[in-house]
Amino acid sequence: MPHRSSAAGRSTTPSPGARSAAGGSSGAAAAAQRRRRLPAGIVSLEALHPPTGSTDSNLRLDAAHAVVAESDAASFSTGHDEPDSSDDLTRVGRLTVVRRFLHATVTAVPLWIADATMLLAMQWIVITVAQQWTTWDATVSLATATIATVMLYAAIGIPLGLLNVPGQNPVTELRMGIQSAGLAGLIVTYGYVFTSQPVAARVLACAAWVAVTVGLFPLARILGRGMLSRFSWWGVPALIIGDGRRAMLLHQYLQRSSSRGVRSLGILQTQPTFAVFGQDGSIRPRRPVDVLGGIGELPHLNETHAFRLAVVATENVSRRQAAAVADQVQAQVPEVILPVCEQLPSLWCETGDVGGFMSVRMRHRLRRPLPVLVKRITDVAGAAVLLVVLAPLAAMIALFIRVVSPGPVFYSHERIGKGGVRFQAWKFRTMVVDADQRLKHLLDSDPDLKLQWQADQKLRQDPRVIPVLGNFLRKSSLDELPQLWNVLWGQMSLVGPRPIVESEIEKYRGEFERYLAVRPGMTGLWQVSGRNDTTYDERVALDRFYVRNWSYWLDYYLLLRTIRTLLLREGAY
Repeated sequence: MPHRSSAAGRSTTPSPGARSAAGGSSGAAAAAQRRRRLPAGIVSLEALHPPTGSTDSNLRLDAAHAVVAESDAASFSTGHDEPDSSDDLTRVGRLTVVRRFLHATVTAVPLWIADATMLLAMQWIVITVAQQWTTWDATVSLATATIATVMLYAAIGIPLGLLNVPGQNPVTELRMGIQSAGLAGLIVTYGYVFTSQPVAARVLACAAWVAVTVGLFPLARILGRGMLSRFSWWGVPALIIGDGRRAMLLHQYLQRSSSRGVRSLGILQTQPTFAVFGQDGSIRPRRPVDVLGGIGELPHLNETHAFRLAVVATENVSRRQAAAVADQVQAQVPEVILPVCEQLPSLWCETGDVGGFMSVRMRHRLRRPLPVLVKRITDVAGAAVLLVVLAPLAAMIALFIRVVSPGPVFYSHERIGKGGVRFQAWKFRTMVVDADQRLKHLLDSDPDLKLQWQADQKLRQDPRVIPVLGNFLRKSSLDELPQLWNVLWGQMSLVGPRPIVESEIEKYRGEFERYLAVRPGMTGLWQVSGRNDTTYDERVALDRFYVRNWSYWLDYYLLLRTIRTLLLREGAY
């Protein structure tokens, strides 16, 4: 973003090196001229080479080989004119509040409309089914039923935080939406048939409502967020406060995840990076494109953008310092997020107070017998239903394989399951019969292919794949349908980490024990997060997240997300 130079009225504090070099030397004017041409916030190059005998205690070289200034973050010049009076401050503050409200409203209202529209469709389905299949004679109109359902939905959802659209995690939003819509609809449906309707109508209407709530209602938010995220006006503006890798990763994540309803506009640094050493030993000024400046510029940036949310992502500082930065930011921005620890679960945790200290209560659901039992029952029921429904499709695939490529229809390979138990994972054969021998020959003869295989255990253009049919089955994941038998036998789950082979254990390093805590799955977080477009380290991180944050709702979200992945063939080859 543009910044004013010192010639335009910006107050600039010269570095000690620049001050020591300015004592009447003939090069002082030239140095000052060069300094003015540098982007705002970057110290002059002369400061990086103090004159002989002088020291510059305000400069240090950090671990990233960048020169940074260790000055008070609040003391950075903002480069903007201050309001002239308290009336100006009041006016600016009011405008900021109004703009912040408009941002939140424009972000939330379209999704509320999508929710109401879906509730209308669901009520129509339930009433139609009940009237067609039973003797139910509904006395309440569709409009009245929908209005009542929407009002109850809002009354239940608001305390849960469902209507707070920006920044919602899709899994927690799924849970809140189904709970709110399900309860609201059941109350209204029960009101239809409170005394006058037969038992069959009551049961059918309630069952229909549960079915459409679980199957259809999540589409309102999923499709709504997906479409709205394409527009630049949708989403509340946010800011990342911090230095280093964590701040940049969070900024990039929010830019990629526009469907969350939060637009990260950039980063404000608490210790701005002024210059970096090049590979040739040269020193050049640097301000990354996504860095807006120092934290001292927050008040004036807030006047322009009316930030609703800020994430304080400081690194290598004490908790006291991080809290101080958060307090400073909270004076300007109403909602501040302070990441606590990357090694803790991020879903389903509760914050509380223990002796005046903020505490986080964590629950490891995979160590509780009832959730594990329910997951297993769901796996068996789901696999059995899918095997019956997909049996004709599986028979057609088997026939095509026999016609196109003589040999066995199925292919099995040893994988590592829960607790380290080895099992044979089954697939439809999509490669030539002697695929393993050909792979060894390919890797021995082509170093580039060997590096590609070692990185991801995949080949983008695998010559072993059966022409036409093999690529289609792999990209659509239909080759994995036989793994439904692995699910029935208890070797796999419908949702879980991708099953690995013996040679992949070393890539998991300290996370392998976590992998062994669950059954591997037919689909999972890796499959819906880019699949083959991700690195192996990212795959391990996704498995770690799944095990730490597992719940029924996470599994259900991943199953829904898998449908989109299969239809769009995301990351498949």
